Amino acid sequence: MGAPRIDRLDFNPIINGTFEFAQRSSGLFLQTSSAVQYGALDRWYLNRQTGVAGAGQLAMQINSSVPTEAEAGFPFRTSMFIGVNQVRTTLDPQFHQFGHVIEGNRFAPLAKKKLVYQFWTRCNVAGTYPVVFNAPASTFKWLATYQDAGSSVWTKRQVAVDWSSHPGAVFQNNDGGLRITHWLYGSALHQGATANQWISGTPSIPASGLPAFMDGLGSTLNITGAIIREVTDDQYDTVLNGGQIELGFSRAGGSYAAELALCQRYYEQLQPGVAPEAQASTQHWRVVQIANDKNAGPFYFAVEKRANPTVTIYHGGVAGQANWDQYGTSNANLATISNAVFTKHFTIRSTAANALAATVVSMSWAADAEL
Repeated sequence: MGAPRIDRLDFNPIINGTFEFAQRSSGLFLQTSSAVQYGALDRWYLNRQTGVAGAGQLAMQINSSVPTEAEAGFPFRTSMFIGVNQVRTTLDPQFHQFGHVIEGNRFAPLAKKKLVYQFWTRCNVAGTYPVVFNAPASTFKWLATYQDAGSSVWTKRQVAVDWSSHPGAVFQNNDGGLRITHWLYGSALHQGATANQWISGTPSIPASGLPAFMDGLGSTLNITGAIIREVTDDQYDTVLNGGQIELGFSRAGGSYAAELALCQRYYEQLQPGVAPEAQASTQHWRVVQIANDKNAGPFYFAVEKRANPTVTIYHGGVAGQANWDQYGTSNANLATISNAVFTKHFTIRSTAANALAATVVSMSWAADAEL
């Protein structure tokens, strides 16, 4: 009969584990070497270290393929799609990965617990896939792996991590508490880790037997239903030894609206779903009046941010361009706009000399407080 079912109303600290929210845009395409980059699905990032140039080399997109409700026990509507759109060359010695960082405040209830991380995947490349867990404040890492047959069939995955034995520091504040990293490709530089124990140092994937997974043109992977929960010793042992337990899924926020608000704690823009740099000058703008050395605002965020965000002001798809009026006409008297930013709102003012006393300005903006 297996282990008892864990109540699906239990806490899930992973925000956007259903991969429904994509405030920035519906897709991110990395061409060359990039550090952790958010650009598509909220709270999930791509990290691609490569020496190869080429449009659309690694893609992250929202996707409609999901396991059925009968399979998954939850009505998933979307997944995250990762695809390799250009073949790797010998100039690429590093890795491809995607991941999620849980804020320390949210991870605190699970710190020093035995945990199981569950997710569903659909992949066309067979291989041993590493999932690495670590606290951003610590050098210690826990490596777990799962096997994928590459059959492009939705399959439930479960891996175990013994956080009760974590030897390092863990933030339990508004900084990073737990980082979950899915490795899609890793070179020999990163090999050398032993699974299911804490290690310190560079190795992040197994020492041997690792094929060139998710590394060829046309390689694809979908993921949805990401959740991490505290489990009993028996349940932990079951998953650690290759078995599965019954682990129901629940939203981080409990409802669609509440989970969107959780996403907006880290990132928000005036017009969700349309990248500010792609917006036309006549779309989705807030019109304000501003005078020299006078504040305009405050402009309130939908929710309070995790920390003071970086606010980027746009006009006509150009970040920081502020020499314009509501018709997009150049106004040299408004050549510079500065902004003061707080966790709940921001204000703007012109710092240019001789600004007009009541100039109408149109703008769009994005506020970023990501981990």
